Amino acid sequence: MSASPIGVHFVALVSLAALFLLGLAAPLDAQTRQMQGPVGDGVRTDERDVTVVLGGEVAFDAVVQNKFFRSANDERGWEFVSALLRLDLDVRFTDDVGLYAALQTERRETIPAIGSDFPRSSGFILGEHDPGIEVTELFIDANRLLGIDWSLRGGLAHFQLGLETGYEDPSGHLAWGGHGRLVFDTLRGRGRYHDRIRPVGLHVSYAFNQHLSAVGYFSWLGRDLSDDSQDTWIAAVEGRFHRTNRLDIHGGFLNLFDNNGPDMQMIWGNTRVILERFLHVYGEAVFQLGNDQSGTAWYGGVQYQFDGGRSMIDVSFWHVSGNDTATLLHQEGYQSFGHVDTLMLTESYDYGMGRQRNYTAFKVVASIPIEWNLRLRLAWGRFNAEDSSDSPRPGDEANVFLTYYPSKLVQLEAGFAFLYGSRIFGDDADDTQGWMAVIRARAHF
Repeated sequence: MSASPIGVHFVALVSLAALFLLGLAAPLDAQTRQMQGPVGDGVRTDERDVTVVLGGEVAFDAVVQNKFFRSANDERGWEFVSALLRLDLDVRFTDDVGLYAALQTERRETIPAIGSDFPRSSGFILGEHDPGIEVTELFIDANRLLGIDWSLRGGLAHFQLGLETGYEDPSGHLAWGGHGRLVFDTLRGRGRYHDRIRPVGLHVSYAFNQHLSAVGYFSWLGRDLSDDSQDTWIAAVEGRFHRTNRLDIHGGFLNLFDNNGPDMQMIWGNTRVILERFLHVYGEAVFQLGNDQSGTAWYGGVQYQFDGGRSMIDVSFWHVSGNDTATLLHQEGYQSFGHVDTLMLTESYDYGMGRQRNYTAFKVVASIPIEWNLRLRLAWGRFNAEDSSDSPRPGDEANVFLTYYPSKLVQLEAGFAFLYGSRIFGDDADDTQGWMAVIRARAHF
């Protein structure tokens, strides 16, 4: 894949900035250096002036899905295995300055409509197409420049905006990854036309004190780095206030400049409050302003942890505006740039319908340990179209997952999803049910 002229110029500027940043940071003696870069622990080589940390991931998803969703003309539905290989490289020149790069196999990018035989996936489909290798991140990371408590990141760097709802049990296992990101997620989400987002730009963060901090973003959202016709820029700022780990409030503003379409503004606010030790209340509201892109989205939930925090139940309600442009009662519709995947078939961009707007939903998620390294996760959601005249009801969905952790770096998961009462093919359609079975293996190093 060839880079666009804008991308080449930007990388050149970032490289010059990197040389300047390296000149500002004083090198530390290697024997006293204690590193914990973006890669974390990993395979290390320690020379006098440079520390290199290697990390990565190997992942496989085996999927069987009936014809209901995208393969309406194929009685077998989907049967495939996708693979993802990733290598992370963290080169630390000092404790505060380093270069980070991530290479991985390309994700399946086909954008199928209902009735198509070709799925998207989180990796490449084994036996279907050339895996390919792409650079997913490449940036300079610098902290505490000139003795000031701020950090700067420049280059191809992903970012997420909005509320984090994940849950980690006391043993350190990720018991539930959370609902996802409603506002903005350049790593897992897709843009307005469901294409990948590859942000090249600057991230600057500053902590005013131990309670108040802010981060700013200015990025070129090259959805296809070889095609300048899709140029989109984003400027965003997000502030955070937290106190004694019991109150966490975020708010932000974003302006998206689209060379081939209308600009858009986004305002959001969210909070997560710990009322008691194991009782959490959270919520988020998002407002979009712009021609053909105005819309609202909000959700709120309660999460209760019991059995000493080893188990959890989460209940939430969601409202994402529809797309009825014919009346004044509905805005044009919320345009998702995030990635919400509480339920696999209804919401997931990779294997499901990718429903990201025009719905109301009631969701329940429970995570319960069977053994210290074996966990059961249950999820159920009831989905209705927010504007029923424009889009039929998505249906109700139930998910069941068993997750086994042979170690903290390896995860094996088996899941089953069942959708029923769906009207996406019309009220009189015979196909109102669908299902999917998946086996996943993840290994980090």
